[in-house]
Amino acid sequence: MELAMDSDNPPPGYWRQQSAPPTYDQVQKDAPPSYQAIFGEIKEAKAGSSGIVEFLAKTVMILLKTFACTIMMGVILAIPVAMIVIGLTYKNDCPGEMYIPIYLIIGGAFTVLKIVIDLWVRLTTWRDQDSGNTQTAKQGLFTHLVGCFLFAWFIVGNMWIYGGKVDTRHVYADNYCSGVVYYFAFWLNTAIYITMGLFCCCICCTAYIVGEEPGTNTV
Repeated sequence: MELAMDSDNPPPGYWRQQSAPPTYDQVQKDAPPSYQAIFGEIKEAKAGSSGIVEFLAKTVMILLKTFACTIMMGVILAIPVAMIVIGLTYKNDCPGEMYIPIYLIIGGAFTVLKIVIDLWVRLTTWRDQDSGNTQTAKQGLFTHLVGCFLFAWFIVGNMWIYGGKVDTRHVYADNYCSGVVYYFAFWLNTAIYITMGLFCCCICCTAYIVGEEPGTNTV
């Protein structure tokens, strides 16, 4: 018995529907925003802003939503962890200003909490772009409240760190404070001020570059 081979008919299952690969537009939509898209959003923010203050505020929010900012948040998670570890380790080694270790412990703990919540909100938003659920909104409100507390705690910490004169050499001095915990807190707050200054410079430069209209230069 010979089987008839029909070359014109495909084997069974040939026309089975397969899932089509994503289109270029879908890939572009799901991908993190590019630098051109970021500058486009900044230009739109400039066009829709009524003043320089509103424009700068919108620019900061756009930059904080970028993928690079999320990666940086994950990297700098080591800093608040170090704050907690150093604060707990030298909690009793700073009688000259006993609130400096407490400042590091509480500040580090709330910073870790804020970074974790921010990362969770960003991942949730990227995973479901169309979900404007109440849970994400509540998480965003909570992280803003934590941010306000950290700002106030930072101001209070400045008074403890810069306000008094401590001795980091003589252990039996009344104003003694371990050099590890004191200089860590000192340079941490100083680095925050330096970073804030550099960030403001970057924002001003970005606003100037985006705001510069082509063809306005005259020879």
